[in-house]
Amino acid sequence: MIPSKTRGFIRRIGYAFGSLRMLSLFYAFLIPLFLYIRFHLALKSAVFYHLPFSTADAFVAVSDPSFFALILVPMTLFFVCLLIRHDFALTAVLRGRHKARIFLRQVLTIALYLLAFILYTGVWTGVFARFYCTGGVNWDQLASLYFLSTKQTTLQPLWRILLAFFISSFLSLLAANALLLLLRWTTDRYILSWILLLTVCVVDSKTEKGLFFFPSGVWYDNWASPWPIERVFLLPLVCLAAILILGVWYAKRKDFLHG
Repeated sequence: MIPSKTRGFIRRIGYAFGSLRMLSLFYAFLIPLFLYIRFHLALKSAVFYHLPFSTADAFVAVSDPSFFALILVPMTLFFVCLLIRHDFALTAVLRGRHKARIFLRQVLTIALYLLAFILYTGVWTGVFARFYCTGGVNWDQLASLYFLSTKQTTLQPLWRILLAFFISSFLSLLAANALLLLLRWTTDRYILSWILLLTVCVVDSKTEKGLFFFPSGVWYDNWASPWPIERVFLLPLVCLAAILILGVWYAKRKDFLHG
């Protein structure tokens, strides 16, 4: 027997996603299309330098800020805006009773969506890698894109590269979308969130080190650092913790009747 609160939460999750089924189907088609284009560009670069293109290179290509920050991040932000669009109606707030719980429930809903988004993206990346890549990892060889980018070699198991990709991508997207949610709570508008987050996305894609998505991703330079790759989880985790604390604090004081 599922407790009523749990059953109610599952029902709300199903309603939120169910009302976006057409957009979900559109994304289901759009994501592999964008990934195919990114694969084509990355593979073209490998062919130009007469270098093999490995599965590890494929996942690094997806985490490239020029693709991750400018394509995947805005896609999730737009979906989340629609996902939570009914949560701020006065009837929904009164039904939720505890405003801090509403905020935390929204974060959990967003996290579930992003988990599915990253898994779906990863599956398609693996599918394309199966057909276009020449092996698992070749970063220990001079004839590799890793050496071309870093002038170093490294011996890394494929499972660690994949795990780092999934965790870093999930945390980065969750921190970005949680910030969107926090700014929506504090300003009652989405415009400030979009301006701020798109600015970070553009800066990360155009500068060498970036502000957020570059230092939080599994790009070649981050693997070449003497510090463990797991350090890339720290920045989004700190940002996410700060957002959760601020969000709960503000939600308790939010006045929907007169604000």
